[in-house]
Amino acid sequence: MAQGMISYNEVRVPSTLAVRPIGHRFEIRNRRELQRRRVASHRMAVPPRRVLVLGTGNPLRTDGGVGARTIETLQAFLAFSDNVTFVGDRALCLGLLDTLMEADAVIVIDAVRTGGRPGTLHTLTGDRLQRTLTDSEFPHQVRLADTLAVADILGRRPETVMVAIEPEDMSSWNTQLTETVELRIPDLLAAALIEIERMGGEGMPKCVHPQAVLACDLVSA
Repeated sequence: MAQGMISYNEVRVPSTLAVRPIGHRFEIRNRRELQRRRVASHRMAVPPRRVLVLGTGNPLRTDGGVGARTIETLQAFLAFSDNVTFVGDRALCLGLLDTLMEADAVIVIDAVRTGGRPGTLHTLTGDRLQRTLTDSEFPHQVRLADTLAVADILGRRPETVMVAIEPEDMSSWNTQLTETVELRIPDLLAAALIEIERMGGEGMPKCVHPQAVLACDLVSA
């Protein structure tokens, strides 16, 4: 496998992940770890990293809307720490440059074609990420590559990772995801949460009190 690319069909959620999606619910998985992080964050003399989460793609092109769908779900059901910012923009351009350079870490969520089986998840970093974006058939990904390249020239490129899924259909005009991609949404959410927490962000279910039942039902909400 190429350096800078991790592909997987099953997401192994690390034991340190405080909140994870299970089916159609978000659950607080590790309360002790969550409390430890909060105590540690109060003791830290340096501010937390500024994390930018981008949900890119075209929501009118079937699986092209998976990025927007993912960040909408994360924002709808989880309350994130102040250092996490979400941006959903299917027409990225150099106007995003200032926003990118203000961040310490960027997580891009999108559909990407690498020749893999539809529904396969990827984590792309480094040169592999840059080549995938630059060689993409989709203009918004090429523009994102250009924006990151300019930030790099200016010496202010943030650490960037893409959490992506192989699409089944990105040519049809449809606002619904294909069944193949729809079934992987919980895994895509888990992969995004893993990266958000790795970058220093934190999410908590909105629909529960910290001392109440530790679950958030995505279906009934």
